[in-house]
Amino acid sequence: MRWGTFGDPVSTDGATGIVMRATSWSRTSSCAPVEVACLRILFVINGLDFGGTESAVGQLALRLAGRGHQVEILSVKRLGRAADRLRERGIEVCTLGMADVVNVPSMVSAAWKMRGLLSRRKFDVVQSFLPRANIVSRVANRLCRYPSRHVSSERSTDFRRSPTVSRLNRYTAPWSDLVLAVSPMVREVLVARDGIAQEKIRVLENGIDLAAVDAVPPADLRSETPGLFPGRLLFCSVGRFVPEKGFVHLVRAFGRMRRRQEAQLLLVGEGPEEAAIRGEVSSLNLEHDVHVQGFRPDVFAVLKGAGAYVLSSVEEGSPMALLEAMACSLPIIATEVSGVSSLVGPSGSECAAIVVPPAVDWSAGVIPAARRTENGRGDQDAVGQMADAMDRLVHDRALRAHLASTARRRVEDLFTLDRIVDCLEGHYRSVLDRASHSAPCRLMPTRDVSRSQ
Repeated sequence: MRWGTFGDPVSTDGATGIVMRATSWSRTSSCAPVEVACLRILFVINGLDFGGTESAVGQLALRLAGRGHQVEILSVKRLGRAADRLRERGIEVCTLGMADVVNVPSMVSAAWKMRGLLSRRKFDVVQSFLPRANIVSRVANRLCRYPSRHVSSERSTDFRRSPTVSRLNRYTAPWSDLVLAVSPMVREVLVARDGIAQEKIRVLENGIDLAAVDAVPPADLRSETPGLFPGRLLFCSVGRFVPEKGFVHLVRAFGRMRRRQEAQLLLVGEGPEEAAIRGEVSSLNLEHDVHVQGFRPDVFAVLKGAGAYVLSSVEEGSPMALLEAMACSLPIIATEVSGVSSLVGPSGSECAAIVVPPAVDWSAGVIPAARRTENGRGDQDAVGQMADAMDRLVHDRALRAHLASTARRRVEDLFTLDRIVDCLEGHYRSVLDRASHSAPCRLMPTRDVSRSQ
């Protein structure tokens, strides 16, 4: 036994070289018990830092564990900050320790190392998230004498995916029993670009734990952040500072607002685009009204402390940050990118957001224009349209209240975590039932457990 970087005991599996972290497992619930078949489930993800996919995977793991399944998470890359929170909640986490640089030799090495884990631990279902984890886990599972059922999850349209990754995705996709796309647009991209059979793909959106959202009090952002003034509408946007999130375009839109003196903008996150974002703020002389904060783990508190939310992305899968803002009852402006229309609803009085075109169209050349059912085609004055939408929210208090209540209601009706986990369990049952015709299923004994809320 040795000690990890966060002071918790870790050990190394001598046969695989995989770093295993000691954890405890606990479950609490207030619901009536239900009978479920317990599964051993391994989630495989590129990394475990904070982000939309990491948040979604963590919530799924915790809820499945609460239903009596044994869930472990394998990070292909070195462990990030989200791993600590998962271990504290009783989820076992391990890592292959792969470097950030991706190449074929490193992926083969990671697959061989993971193959050792799969051969020794005997999981019923392996579910992977994001391209690197999908490819590595498919190869590793294929190398096993007795492979597990494999479900891969595609989380983004990833319009700028390299041709090599697309080819590897196409070649290895048949080794998954099922491919889950997080939105209809992601499914269209997988079929059109990666050549994956449409009948192999099912759509499963993100869900969110509303009890966890409601338990968090709002942050007092104005007292925490010098320069945020009372009486102004505080727009907020949270995410990684990368080009696809469109934060530079959002800063430009704020600069074009007619009612800018009645609003302020708070950007929360970190990433390689931070210097460009701060440079845009400076060049437009917006330092007093646009505040760029670093990483914060208390996203729900930040959202609840804001007055409105803006999603400025030029590419998404199904934006978790948008779902979180909806759950926090915020009025929303969102760009028309993949997954947004599924979350906020079709245009009209029951749409939960003001929807504007993205500043640039990354889907061009990937998806035929006639099939772009969820992705806007860009607009020369998209930044101006976003500025107009922000002005509308500043001016119209009744519109803000309507959008906020509509957003929360849509989450309650369609995107609760339990509803999504019900669907996921159904997909697991389906792939296991199909496999039972050719090989015995290694199910754990049936237990009476309670479903956590």
